[in-house]
Amino acid sequence: MKLIRTIGERAAGPLQRALGWAEGFPALSEWAESMACRAVAGHPWTTGPWRPAADALADGWSREHGRAFLLERLRRIHANAQRIESRYRGLIPRCATSFGAGFPDAPAVVRTAAGPGGPVELIQAQLTADRLEQTIRRLRGNGRAALEKFDLGRLLQVLDAASREWLRDSGDRDLAVEAIHRLGGFSRESVLWSMELEMRSSLAADMKRALAMEFPSLENLLMRGEGRALRHGPALLGAVFSSNIPALPHLTYMRGLITGSPVLGRCSSDEPVFTPLYLQTLARLEPALAEAIACAWWPSDDAALTQLLVSQSGHLVVYGGEQTIAHFHRLIRPGQPATFHGHRLGVTLIDAAQADDLQALGFDIAMDHCTFDGAACLSPRVVFVSGGKPQTDRLAAAIAAAMNTISSLMPGPLLGVEQRARRRVALDEWEFGGQDFISGASQGWVMLRTSGEWKASSLPGRFIHLHDIGRLDQALDLLIPIQRWLQNAALLASPEDAPRLAGRLAALGVSRIVRPGRMATPTMMWRHDGRPCLGDLVRWTDIRL
Repeated sequence: MKLIRTIGERAAGPLQRALGWAEGFPALSEWAESMACRAVAGHPWTTGPWRPAADALADGWSREHGRAFLLERLRRIHANAQRIESRYRGLIPRCATSFGAGFPDAPAVVRTAAGPGGPVELIQAQLTADRLEQTIRRLRGNGRAALEKFDLGRLLQVLDAASREWLRDSGDRDLAVEAIHRLGGFSRESVLWSMELEMRSSLAADMKRALAMEFPSLENLLMRGEGRALRHGPALLGAVFSSNIPALPHLTYMRGLITGSPVLGRCSSDEPVFTPLYLQTLARLEPALAEAIACAWWPSDDAALTQLLVSQSGHLVVYGGEQTIAHFHRLIRPGQPATFHGHRLGVTLIDAAQADDLQALGFDIAMDHCTFDGAACLSPRVVFVSGGKPQTDRLAAAIAAAMNTISSLMPGPLLGVEQRARRRVALDEWEFGGQDFISGASQGWVMLRTSGEWKASSLPGRFIHLHDIGRLDQALDLLIPIQRWLQNAALLASPEDAPRLAGRLAALGVSRIVRPGRMATPTMMWRHDGRPCLGDLVRWTDIRL
């Protein structure tokens, strides 16, 4: 494996030059970038006995040129964000907040929403319980019938084409980026980066791997199951979306359609624009799918519409904070299938003595924090570091330098008045209390350093909590009080300690463990919160005639 990793390092330079040469050939450039992103993200290209070799090759490429490639990618995204900003300067974007059969006939009003980044005009369908019920009946009838006619291979082609469209510049993508920036405060660069990560992990090859992993055979996933097992998806997959990860809702539609289920989603009040635009893409690529997909926004206090969505869903998927999850737990009927993705957090555990390149490690940790601005379940809340103060000091300096570099290309979020006030109060308390922290004022990030007793800290915006510790096992003991919220972990430890530490993290409830720098790039094969994302949506009928 060392030899293969070395080959990856040696091949990094020619591959980097090939990426530049391929710029003039869009199809080739897209393929090369896709393969390079897989190398950086550590996604295996193959399965079976070749997987360790593929991982080693990707690791060698990543260690040698991963940073250079990512920085070049961020520069392109930064230039694209500037183009979008210029396009909408002095204009107010106008976006629909619904899509689906029956919704175009609903009376609509245009409301101007003012977010941290500016105003957006939202076209909102005036829904009634009768109108929503009619749409649900149409989805469960016409939508279900339309999906039964689809070959799985054709469906994967359409979903793959939609992901590729959202990887390219387009009017719809520009509109979504600008609107999400204004409403949610994400920088345009962060929105573009999130879309790229989401869509690059949602191509046909990733979907096929997820299917092969979760089901005994692809033959059992034909839209009309044959043979000895029939697969049944829910008559309607209902969804309630959040706004902390731009472009995330597309996954629920992909999973529902793959399992033969029409999908109806309620858009987030803070981000109701991406989902209608994504569904328009699907319907344009395959008009028959328009009968099986729908989304709308309505006020969260409209109990009648919300209860109708819940009661008519064969399976309900809910994203949100603790209060949202508790609310929908109360609404579902006893025994109703549901998946809840609530508040979760990530952690990073580093044995600094195992780092052969502290600058690269600092960049990886900074990238984990900057992606999604620390607002996602994939984001690390604390970095536990062992290895002695001198090594930790050097790592802290490397993280700070990387935060400045990354933030200059992909700025942090715009904070509201209350968030800025809370941040200022916390910084004043730390300063008066003699806490060791670094504030990248011009770049909008903060790093707090502590040792000894650990207390969980949080701060609006990009925030890194670096905690010095004697041994990584001690960190695991400190995590016990918050284990119910643990989800992702990045781990760098010795080959002797890593398996044991990974086992302890798993016992605490962590559902994904990766190396630093890869927390924000899960594949479709990840069992979100430890559960099979596709498998939980279906039930099987075994036939023995």
